[in-house]
Amino acid sequence: SGFVLARDPDTVRGPDVWFVRAERMRSSGVPEGFWEGAPDLAVEVVDFQDTELELLERVTDWLEGGTLSLWVVYPDLEQVQVYGADGSVRTLEKSDTLESEAILPGFRCLVLKIFE
Repeated sequence: SGFVLARDPDTVRGPDVWFVRAERMRSSGVPEGFWEGAPDLAVEVVDFQDTELELLERVTDWLEGGTLSLWVVYPDLEQVQVYGADGSVRTLEKSDTLESEAILPGFRCLVLKIFE
């Protein structure tokens, strides 16, 4: 699925993983086309072909588009960078716990588990 993050000019992004809270779901469910607006959580998995500029553009688009939390997963480094809507950025190592109580209450995952 893709998300229309801005109009005129259109900014459309498709995260590797996304989550939208139930209270934001339309009664018709997941749209067949693109969502208007941002997901609550977007996850981008960095590929060896991604340039630093491309990644920075995606991070900026998600946060400016209204995503509350963005997780950028670096498989080669076995790290996750967590970006918040407030401009915060945290880098999590394998021994850290990934969680987002405001978006995914009760979700907790050791970063190490992501890379197993």
